[in-house]
Amino acid sequence: METLHVACSIDDNYAQHCCVMLCSLFENNKQAKFRIHILTDSLNKKSREDLVKLVGSYGIKCCFYDVDPKKLDGVKFRKHRPLTVAAYYRILLSSLLDESIDKVLYFDSDTLILGDITPIYNIDLTGYALAATNDIATIVDEHRFQLSLSYNKPYFCSGVMLINLDFWRKNESEAKLIAFAKKERHVFFHDQDALNAVFKDNWFMIPPKWNKFYPYIYDNSYFNSSTNLLEFEKKPVVIHFFSIYKPWNKISWIGFRWSKYRNLYFKYLDMTPWKGAKPKVLNDLKYGVYKYLILISIHSIKKEILDFYSFKFVKQIENLLLLPVRICFQVPYHLKRIIKK
Repeated sequence: METLHVACSIDDNYAQHCCVMLCSLFENNKQAKFRIHILTDSLNKKSREDLVKLVGSYGIKCCFYDVDPKKLDGVKFRKHRPLTVAAYYRILLSSLLDESIDKVLYFDSDTLILGDITPIYNIDLTGYALAATNDIATIVDEHRFQLSLSYNKPYFCSGVMLINLDFWRKNESEAKLIAFAKKERHVFFHDQDALNAVFKDNWFMIPPKWNKFYPYIYDNSYFNSSTNLLEFEKKPVVIHFFSIYKPWNKISWIGFRWSKYRNLYFKYLDMTPWKGAKPKVLNDLKYGVYKYLILISIHSIKKEILDFYSFKFVKQIENLLLLPVRICFQVPYHLKRIIKK
């Protein structure tokens, strides 16, 4: 049986979530043989032992790679909600992993794997640097110009990737990725920008079911076929928790649609050494959080109504429901403009 190589990069803040992600991977891929590669520069003894304990309980080998942070000296971070340097570790995979490993499947630790991942692992990546899904981010002009990304080219998400390590090594991609990461710029998405800048012409797009952002509201234009939409809705393989809306943050969730995957996180959590861990309260819950919850609640209602009524009717209802929200958030803005004048 072929060994499937899976990688993730973490620090102590994400050790628990990495453990949950790996548990979901093993539970839903019992037919597969894995080798786990964990990139870190500072992982305390307990976190390391807990990861080894979980992975070993499935008869799988876990390899740790202690990244030299000096190799990433000078990489840039965004000013708003910056990530730690661990976000950049994935760009070092081609040199950290043994040359006998020609490809690796990378998962962010804020994901859940709910299905068979062998189809994505078996993709033929000849001529491609990686396979990934289209990202949900809106790419503004400044961002595109920075990446030299033309308007007819999509932008991929680095949270779930099948990486062609042979391609990276033959094309000296790591040096190019580090060079871009250190480039003086307005940072939008850390390592993801470096990967898109270097591989914008050499990546393979996979269907959205392989990286479903939750509870993000998707537009139907995101899907290029009804099959992709149906699989995404009914049988997503990877759930990627969106922004601050993580299951380990204590936020009031609205509607059964938005609690389903959150509950799954705690199901797998209770199968790990972190069993019983409780969600933590966010101290900076601003109106934006509640605004988003209102929007996804309305979106959930719209989804239900769509089963019975025409889209035009639903759109009218949606506009009426959203009217108080728009007024609530637009009035202070216009008042401020009037006062300034």
